[in-house]
Amino acid sequence: MALGQRRQRSELSDNEISSIEQRHGAASFLSLKEVSVAAGLNTEQHVAFCLARSQLLMDFKEGVAGGPRRGLPQHIILHGQAGTGKSRVLSCLTTLCESWRQSESLMLMAPTGLAAANIGGQTVQSAVRFGPWSVRTGVGGNALPKRQEQELLTKWTPVRMVAIVEMSMVDTQLLHQIHARLQLVKGSTDDFGGINIVLSGDLTQLPPIVRQPLYMPFKKVRPGAVVEIDGHGLYLLFKKAVMLERNMRAAVDPDWTDVLSRMRLGVSMSADRAFLRGLSGFRERLQVVSEEVAAAAASTSAAGGVDDTPLSPLCPVIVATNRERYDVIWSVVQATAERNRDPRRRPVIIPAVYNRLFHDGKFGADPQRKPPG
Repeated sequence: MALGQRRQRSELSDNEISSIEQRHGAASFLSLKEVSVAAGLNTEQHVAFCLARSQLLMDFKEGVAGGPRRGLPQHIILHGQAGTGKSRVLSCLTTLCESWRQSESLMLMAPTGLAAANIGGQTVQSAVRFGPWSVRTGVGGNALPKRQEQELLTKWTPVRMVAIVEMSMVDTQLLHQIHARLQLVKGSTDDFGGINIVLSGDLTQLPPIVRQPLYMPFKKVRPGAVVEIDGHGLYLLFKKAVMLERNMRAAVDPDWTDVLSRMRLGVSMSADRAFLRGLSGFRERLQVVSEEVAAAAASTSAAGGVDDTPLSPLCPVIVATNRERYDVIWSVVQATAERNRDPRRRPVIIPAVYNRLFHDGKFGADPQRKPPG
């Protein structure tokens, strides 16, 4: 129903948008449409959102009514390159859960700490509390003490959906461990303990370290092979997939979008290499930009005005050595200190004992002198 009825934000009247935004701000039992429109999801993102959340919304309604759960758990893949809006879809899922007073029903997990922090979730190891695989202790890693096991059961009681990001880094063994642990905490023999699972990411990105990727059938015979074979079988349960193909992050620059897409697939052309070389920055080029900013600031200061010269847009800076990286960082710190007329808001530079930084006296400090305590 939500897929068929939902219109793009541009197709709605101002009154309809205003009404939806007011309801969204109140955050009380929002519908799929209200969350989607307020977030400005495109068609692909909206389809993924509805597919992932329809079963959960049904669970919420039946839970309020006190009825039994209906329908089978969803196993969904949300696939797309960086910038296509996978995190935005997960953010909408979080918003919907919170509006239904069911924030604990969604568990966001990632194989690395950085990826977990980016989505406001937890690492897989922290969420399900297991260590490395051990034949002696059985599936799911090291056994838990009774107290920790009870805490884990309490933590997972309200969970109805798990979303795992950076799925390219999840190996078959890890997926099997997650499945076994969820069976334990839910007291169910169903796949993944009967919980809805969303795998999100881009399989062309970083693969697992050492172990088998989810999509690769197991071939070698060795200890633990049964677990990896089962893990691949669990991956094959994911029959529904939404492919996000529109790069929203780089939508304003179609040429850059095309270059990124070809780099992702390893099919870059000579024209792409020439394009990237044209973006390369050199020390002289950085110096010219710095002098232009400094000249604008000096001109404003001489006129007795306040320096409101806009800073240059943020962009990635790729350098070959740590020395160059420190040079760039130092130039930014100096420029920030000079631009800030309020001494209370200026950066405070505290020299550290690091010979490679201070060997040429660039920072005006004695390399052997310790910073004040």
